[in-house]
Amino acid sequence: MEKNPSPANTFGKSERLHLRRDLDLLFSRGKDLRVPGFRLVWVLTGGESVPLRAVFVVPKRNLKKAVERNLMKRRMREAFRLHKGMVNKSLVACDCKAALGLIFTGRKPLPSGETTDKIILLLQRFTKNACGKP
Repeated sequence: MEKNPSPANTFGKSERLHLRRDLDLLFSRGKDLRVPGFRLVWVLTGGESVPLRAVFVVPKRNLKKAVERNLMKRRMREAFRLHKGMVNKSLVACDCKAALGLIFTGRKPLPSGETTDKIILLLQRFTKNACGKP
């Protein structure tokens, strides 16, 4: 097993969206994309050192148990971490920087495979919309 994962497959603190002003900007001016069970809110930004920053949201209204909310956030982060490379390449190519908010809208936790498939679909749609390229 490899000790140091490749830089493309990490999700460090600098890639997390956490400042209140950034979150307010994202949710007030952001555009959204939807697939059943998920909503992606995004806005093009500037000034960050990384091309892509993200936040993951699982509302208490949808999943009452903290264990289930944490499970869904973990699955969403893992799917994003493994597949964000394609989005990063596109953003660097078009010289853009973006903030993403991935929101779970389902009523029951989804299996890992289904979560991954839906997040990949959202990321592909985002790339197409944000950069104008597939």
